[in-house]
Amino acid sequence: MQELSFKGAIAPITPHEFLAEYWEKKPLLVKRAAPGFYRDLLSVQAIDQVLAMPGLHRRDIRVARGTDPLAVEEYADKDGFINAASLSRLFTDGFTIILNTLNLKLRPLAEICRAFEQVLSIPCQTNIYYTPRLAQGFKPHYDSHDVFVFQVAGRKHWLVNDTPVELPLRGQGFEAGLYEPGDVTMEFDLEPGDLLYIPRGVMHGARTSDEVSLHITLGALTTSWAEVLLEAVAAAALTDVELRRNLPAGYALPGYDAQAARQTFASLLNRVAENIDVESILDVYRGALQARRRPYLENSVTRLDGLSQISAADSAEPVPNLLYSLTESEGRASLACFGRTITVPDFAAPALAHAVKGTRFRVGELPGLDEDGSVALVRRLVLEGAVRLV
Repeated sequence: MQELSFKGAIAPITPHEFLAEYWEKKPLLVKRAAPGFYRDLLSVQAIDQVLAMPGLHRRDIRVARGTDPLAVEEYADKDGFINAASLSRLFTDGFTIILNTLNLKLRPLAEICRAFEQVLSIPCQTNIYYTPRLAQGFKPHYDSHDVFVFQVAGRKHWLVNDTPVELPLRGQGFEAGLYEPGDVTMEFDLEPGDLLYIPRGVMHGARTSDEVSLHITLGALTTSWAEVLLEAVAAAALTDVELRRNLPAGYALPGYDAQAARQTFASLLNRVAENIDVESILDVYRGALQARRRPYLENSVTRLDGLSQISAADSAEPVPNLLYSLTESEGRASLACFGRTITVPDFAAPALAHAVKGTRFRVGELPGLDEDGSVALVRRLVLEGAVRLV
């Protein structure tokens, strides 16, 4: 994979084509015949190293073979720490090992999640599926979030079925026995380097061939308009007493005429639509997405020494996939990212914007600041993880 980006991950499909034709609409299969395409993201060797870590905990691992996950007591001690020997035995017996949110531990996976978040504006995470030969981790099911599958090693035979629930909400998880696979709409082998996108609600299942399979599932944890509407009504109720009034007396009795209630309900919906500030609600979600990220501070201790060495002649650039917001108020400019806020005088606003919006720049040439001011600003941005030296 040439670059840890959304564009690179879905190539040769373009982001515009994907969002217009596939996102939340239908599955996408990209066959590449490029076995090493994901080598910069993950490898079997890297997974073997993770599984050998002595501090691996039950929250990091699930184990499954066709049905619900296996009881953790089968592979973890009373304190929740994973027994590597038990994991190996279960893998040999045909169980799939699932590593939860490995993007919190491996930087390449974190980077690809951030790249997808940058385009989709929703939280993303990766679960890793390590499946032995001739095995199936889970029976056919659907997910309540959209998934992108990156086949890293081995081969899996996939069946994609009709959709029992179109775009389910987060709480509409799959229930075995309630939903059965419909007609098969796609059947294929997913091979190393291939990509599969499955919208939430689409039934799917997969089995390995005669070789071990390793794939990354990148989950896009969608925020629906239904959630925004709930937030809007809750926010409006704080200031509009009509929304806080009780339901009409007698509505629970037989024969109650609901016509007046229907009119009241329609009127209240109109009041919410007219008075709610949608942008302020989106700001809340935007801020939450920014705040859930943490900066990457490579060599976090030794780099503190290097801050004092930054000079006007150095070059810097925003870190990849920086998610931020810039605001100005009362003579101050503020940059919000990684759950923190950096505030500077308003005369430094152009320099702050240039540093995080642009590409590579010379430290001493930030607009509106002299060299000393530029160096001081860049030092702070490097310290906070928003900018890096190049």
